[in-house]
Amino acid sequence: MLKVIIAEDEQWIRKSIVKCIEWERLDLELVAEASDGNKALERVRCLNPDIILIDIHMPGFNGLQLMEHWAAEGFKPKFIIISGYNNFEYAQKAISFGAFAYLLKPIKREEVNETLAKACRVIHMEREMRTNLEQVKKQLNVGIPLIKERIMFDYLSGRDNSTSHQDIAYSPYYAVLVLGFDNYLKRNVNRENIKQDIKGTLAIIEAILMKCDEGIVFEREENRIVVILGLQSDREPIHLAVAKRILSEIRGKAYTVTIGAGNIHSHVSQIKQSYNEALKAYREKLIIGGDKIITPLTVPSGQFVVPEDHIKSTCMAVELSDIKGIRLGVQVVLSSVVHLGPICYDTVAKLVSRLLDATVELALRYGIQEKFYEERDLEYLEGIDSLTDYLISILITITGKISSAKENKGLKAISAALEFIQSHYTKDISLEMLASHVSLNPNYLSEMFKKETGTNYTDYVVSLRIKKAQALMQENPWLSINKVAELVGYGNTRYFSTLFHKKTGFRPSEFKQLVSNSTTNVAEEEFDE
Repeated sequence: MLKVIIAEDEQWIRKSIVKCIEWERLDLELVAEASDGNKALERVRCLNPDIILIDIHMPGFNGLQLMEHWAAEGFKPKFIIISGYNNFEYAQKAISFGAFAYLLKPIKREEVNETLAKACRVIHMEREMRTNLEQVKKQLNVGIPLIKERIMFDYLSGRDNSTSHQDIAYSPYYAVLVLGFDNYLKRNVNRENIKQDIKGTLAIIEAILMKCDEGIVFEREENRIVVILGLQSDREPIHLAVAKRILSEIRGKAYTVTIGAGNIHSHVSQIKQSYNEALKAYREKLIIGGDKIITPLTVPSGQFVVPEDHIKSTCMAVELSDIKGIRLGVQVVLSSVVHLGPICYDTVAKLVSRLLDATVELALRYGIQEKFYEERDLEYLEGIDSLTDYLISILITITGKISSAKENKGLKAISAALEFIQSHYTKDISLEMLASHVSLNPNYLSEMFKKETGTNYTDYVVSLRIKKAQALMQENPWLSINKVAELVGYGNTRYFSTLFHKKTGFRPSEFKQLVSNSTTNVAEEEFDE
């Protein structure tokens, strides 16, 4: 069972976190809580937990200072930052101090349990790896390849091993390949099939690597397989030959992959550099398509002017539910950068981010706070055409959400408008005044009013006044026509009479006589009885 400490100065938040964690399922034990940085510092020293859920802002030491203290003292728990601040600088510092995850308040039950589950897996994996490493040390003659793999993995992860294992004979050169499945967003619907494809792909690559001097393959993260190759020479692009073999073997399956190939470097410590080159090359499939090997490109990200006018017009199309305008807008926005000449992933990613940010801001104005895309989605796309379809799909989804939000807002506004009219029908209320009262555009209010009531605003008010006049004459037959007209909001009796006749087919005096006769007849019948 793994030990957990929660450091959070707000008691209700601590209790909420404790309540939402699935302790038994995750095999976790809460060993302590801390309401400030000083208490957290001492309790970690005493209890040496495996996981710490910690707020950045607390009395005493803040979260980042505590992480720095513990790191200096040799404590290496998994830090899960809980913060109400979506601040890149905080997140960057937290990561530099070894944070495992950065969660934003309010904490979601699923998110915190999923993060803890990942942390548990990593801890168990690291423990297992440490155990294995100890066993390997006892059998160096058999275990050196495993140690080398671990060292290569450490270098790939950015952990410096320059002062350890100096006696191990490394390959003189290293290169890294990054591989990902094509059409991943579409294929990702069936998770089980994806898992089987990953296992099959790893087996294929492992078989190919058996013929190489040195090499390891592993699944680094979602849709990303990494191959590290130890090479004896840098004169021939041997790593590209391996990549071609992998591509050829996989093409016979029901799917294809794209491979980014890093440059060859002259020391094991430069594995990280080759990996970054391979990953950057791999991402370029967004521009040049998939099912191929991509080497590091020399195309600079360049400077370009964001087409704000086109982005605004595209957002307007989203707001107006103009599907044709959305399709055209996306194509125009993307063409604005494509026409600049040679482009790369970074340039297009900046443009896409600006467009999506603008549409999400639009959705927020309608109270829509859903997440419509993931930042890594672009890495799963192959070619500008797939990017175009992807963006159009997202904007159409946002359009539907905005349309529903507008409809709901309009219905609530009409209900408020009808209630206001019932209370103030005797006064002269213009459509503009009513629109201001319910916070809608007058034209939109007029459109929604007719849609919901079946008549326009003016006719509705006239009909309401005439109904009220009829009721007055029935309930108070002694009232004069002039008084009835005044009571329902008409100062001009002749104008009132004209409207009354138009709506009922009777002049007010005729209707009053008709009501009076009806009342007399009823009274006589009651007297006869």
